[in-house]
Amino acid sequence: MLDRVLDVARVAVAALTPSLQPWCGPYSENVAAGLILGAAALLLFALSRLLGIGRGKAASACPFLLAEDDPDTVVIYGFLPVPGSKDVPLDFSPFVAKVRAYCAMRGIPTKYVSMNRHRGKISAPLGKLPCVHFRNELYPDSTLILAMLDQDQALAKKYPRLSSSSSAEKKAQDRVLVRMMEEAFYFTGMVYLRWLTDIGFSAMQRAAFGGNFLLKHVISKIVRSQVRKSLFAQGTARHSYENNVAFAKADVDAFSQILGERMYFGSEDGSSPGNIDATMYGFLGSIVADMHMMEGCPLREHLKTKRNLMSYAERMNNKLRF
Repeated sequence: MLDRVLDVARVAVAALTPSLQPWCGPYSENVAAGLILGAAALLLFALSRLLGIGRGKAASACPFLLAEDDPDTVVIYGFLPVPGSKDVPLDFSPFVAKVRAYCAMRGIPTKYVSMNRHRGKISAPLGKLPCVHFRNELYPDSTLILAMLDQDQALAKKYPRLSSSSSAEKKAQDRVLVRMMEEAFYFTGMVYLRWLTDIGFSAMQRAAFGGNFLLKHVISKIVRSQVRKSLFAQGTARHSYENNVAFAKADVDAFSQILGERMYFGSEDGSSPGNIDATMYGFLGSIVADMHMMEGCPLREHLKTKRNLMSYAERMNNKLRF
């Protein structure tokens, strides 16, 4: 990989050097190398600012909390809302949406801070989002965040925990369902179809990178290349488009079968939401929300045929609407 980068740099320097000869004479090659290096550094800086995440310790005080805010406020750092979903707790990242939905279901006060506002101001402990500020501490990972909030006794007195089943079998089924959603469907039904297909990538360029030429036509392609490499290493991108669509459709069929005629995935009788609904809504709600910008996506078209899942997403939207 390093050899390829150096080869590209050498070609760029060789192409630029003749243009600098009239001004720089014998130093043209050195100046060209410096310009290429500077441009590369600027591009890397722009990419890091775009992602807005890093590693390391965060300041103890949250830069987005005001003195008049509730001391139990959870500041949720995310990416961007899915276009058209600003009145519901969704995000391009279903993991961010999962945390937002959980807090909304419990009534916990929150502040959602998109990457446009927090980039450069926080350092995500695991180098990824979501992370949250809660009582002057920064917590990473959606599963760990939910566990932390669920175990907080003082919080539970003001904002009751969601209903949970006492059945060991139901708890085991919920865990398997969450892992299926987060470790399988996420890659095929969301990341692959959003980033590695023409329909999805075009939608992501418009929605996530705006009208800025550098962001839309340069940075977006760099991010896409990184996603492709990650998905290849993970395994999803080693499969054909047809296989990945089939895998994702089969998962949707399973989710629909599990929900059945119930209103929610949470309680055993389906009458009230539970912790698992934060995950299920975070993912399904995000896909339903992006349907309008991914017209022609076979998975989205397939999901439309699952009336119980479509009704579930709408029911959760109405329940959690701001």
